[in-house]
Amino acid sequence: MSAILRRAKPPSLAELRTLFQPFCQKHRIRRLDIFGSAAHATETTNSDIDMLVTTDESTPPSTAELLDMAGEAEELVGVPVDFVLRHSLEKSPNRYAREHILATAVCVYGS
Repeated sequence: MSAILRRAKPPSLAELRTLFQPFCQKHRIRRLDIFGSAAHATETTNSDIDMLVTTDESTPPSTAELLDMAGEAEELVGVPVDFVLRHSLEKSPNRYAREHILATAVCVYGS
């Protein structure tokens, strides 16, 4: 992963929708949601972007593919990103975090 040239502020939701359409198509991502501060316009210059990634469960990405995707996403948006796989979140024993993320996530790709 190369060094990230950090933007002055994270991209807006509209910018993320545009930036991530080809990325999601390339990586066979069925749905991409943003949660946390970037989803609710409360981010700061030090914020990352939290991403809830839905892939086809019949052909899940390998760990290496996920790391490559995260690196590519960081270069695309100019800020660090955190990937959370939807199928992993749905199995999480942390009910509060799971429910909060699912209730507040904003879709930027897919439906």
